[in-house]
Amino acid sequence: MKKTKSIEDKEEVPKRAELQSIIKRLDEHCGKIKILADGFEAAQSKNPNFSIDQPFDSTTSSMTRTLLMGTVATYNSIRSDLQKTVQVKSKEFENLFPKLEINFETYYSVALSLLNLIYQMQHMKIYCRRLIDS
Repeated sequence: MKKTKSIEDKEEVPKRAELQSIIKRLDEHCGKIKILADGFEAAQSKNPNFSIDQPFDSTTSSMTRTLLMGTVATYNSIRSDLQKTVQVKSKEFENLFPKLEINFETYYSVALSLLNLIYQMQHMKIYCRRLIDS
């Protein structure tokens, strides 16, 4: 006997495609953030006068700050799209994936913030894959 598709089955295909698109965006964005984080590490290791607690200088690093703010904006866009796709209430979603920002206090705190973004986006990818597989 031929099985007919229910409305729920029809909704699963677009949701699966949306989740796969989000996974792809997360992969791409993680790669870009890793390049930034690696750049911070390289700059620190090449500068003998560098101190781990050296303040982040927005005046000499304004382009870097702008790039980092764009990185956070893209992260927020992906995060928002994931919440809309999975239809989880704001409070519950915030518990799953707390909103992250870049801490511009020191160069170290900036690098650590980038690593935290990568870590959370990896968790988002795992979450999406579990939803796809369920």
